[in-house]
Amino acid sequence: MEEQNIQMTEKEMQRMFTKILTDDTRWDLMTGKELDKRIKAYKADKDNRQKLISLMGCLRLAEVLYPYSQEGESYSMPTLPLPEGTMLMAFTTKAKCKAESLKQYKFNSATIADLVDCFDKDAIKYVCINPLTDDVILPLEHLMHFIEMADNIVNHVDEQMIEGIEFKDLDPITFERFGGKR
Repeated sequence: MEEQNIQMTEKEMQRMFTKILTDDTRWDLMTGKELDKRIKAYKADKDNRQKLISLMGCLRLAEVLYPYSQEGESYSMPTLPLPEGTMLMAFTTKAKCKAESLKQYKFNSATIADLVDCFDKDAIKYVCINPLTDDVILPLEHLMHFIEMADNIVNHVDEQMIEGIEFKDLDPITFERFGGKR
């Protein structure tokens, strides 16, 4: 299993901050289709951290499909037990689910953060997006840390917007991202 290296320098953290604020894809367009585009871009250049940040930024907002079964009032989701820890499976589209053993399950959609909330805190160690097709494997701890940081950045900007931001202090892309017109 290939684990992505997500250690970042302070300069890369600042670039991530800027990338989150200037991502020009509206939150409601962060879909499985958009996630597929970002997975393809990331897989073409796995050493490019900006593409990894873009992928995780989309993964933060996009709903993914997950397999589940229901027996009475009880629900369960299949996971993959690995020596390194249990892996949660998620898919961008049902067509990306190629494993015959998963065809017996129903599928529903949720964000990764909502899916992870269904499990005990330390139960899941990795998330695999599109197993057997794209096989993007991310350490859950790093992904959730990224999601928390991104949410904090957006919340901070929202708080500043309520207080009022001088448009002259914003670069043009950030200004337009938050609905301004010049």
